[in-house]
Amino acid sequence: MVPVTLSYETFGDNASKYNIATNRISSDVSEEIYIDIHVEAILTLTAPNEKNFDIQLHVDPDLIITIAELKLLPDSEENALVIQCVVLNSQESGENFMLLVADATGIIYINTDNGSIAPGDEVVAVGYKMTIGTSVALLNEAHSTIDHIVDTGQSMPMTPETINTADFIALNAEYVASDFRYYELTGTLSYHNPGNPSESLFLLTSGANSLYIYPTSSASRATLSTYVGQSVTICGIAILGGEPGSQFVMLGFLPISGTISLN
Repeated sequence: MVPVTLSYETFGDNASKYNIATNRISSDVSEEIYIDIHVEAILTLTAPNEKNFDIQLHVDPDLIITIAELKLLPDSEENALVIQCVVLNSQESGENFMLLVADATGIIYINTDNGSIAPGDEVVAVGYKMTIGTSVALLNEAHSTIDHIVDTGQSMPMTPETINTADFIALNAEYVASDFRYYELTGTLSYHNPGNPSESLFLLTSGANSLYIYPTSSASRATLSTYVGQSVTICGIAILGGEPGSQFVMLGFLPISGTISLN
């Protein structure tokens, strides 16, 4: 292999529209543009050999759609779609992984073979809209879904709907199953089974009402454990527990920052 060192520098009328350090396009780009980039490549053989050339970065804001817009489209194995989203959770699925992801407008699943993708990673994903039961997914060949990582360490991009414990418990099961919905509640956190905290569900209690908090990962459980016995504001997605005919609503707690705080 030949060692190659690459450096990049934007130039021209749209140079300010792309930040090479953060790999971000300026938020004020509202129409199709081309950004000029000068590339310097140094190949080290017996001695450094420098090559310089220019490329253009094609930016079209219309190519990236929101998750809400994606959900309105028909399922298709022919029309590739592009979204930019934050990873909320990662679960193994055979040899690959299913990622729960969100933007400001909604939550869906995407697939990948990249086990290093972690909650808080902001990614650009490319795939085809599929509906699996009541869940919407953006699927592709597992090695192709994640186009690139934009940033890391991001918080949940959705704004939660504030709800009290009584109203949350009373949510209709069909309504909960029909889509992912993000809620904020307050109450005192405790173990449902304090004799077995490593496997216990959690409870959130406010007044006479208590609801189950389900840790969606080992990281979620570790975070929740540090707040047991304290009054908290907690955010998560409404999910169903129990068997058909006797289901109940739980709050799925996600391993991403900004979802729990002390009152």
